[in-house]
Amino acid sequence: MFPDQAMTKEEFCDYWLNRDNGRSNFDDLQEHLAESEAQYQSEVAMFGDAGPGQGLQVADLKREVASVTARLKQFGVIR
Repeated sequence: MFPDQAMTKEEFCDYWLNRDNGRSNFDDLQEHLAESEAQYQSEVAMFGDAGPGQGLQVADLKREVASVTARLKQFGVIR
């Protein structure tokens, strides 16, 4: 989900927090993580396991959310 080139602090904050359509990319990223995690847990509960790679996808999304959150906190735009 990260852009391909380096961004300034302002570009980074704008990319993740701009609400052009009422939701920001940061909101969408967090929702994607929540939906992926819920699907993973549901499949594990129903079938005893989930599809190939789903656990890795959830782990990757958690790392990405943590990384973006840490950077936005570092920049002082969220708490």
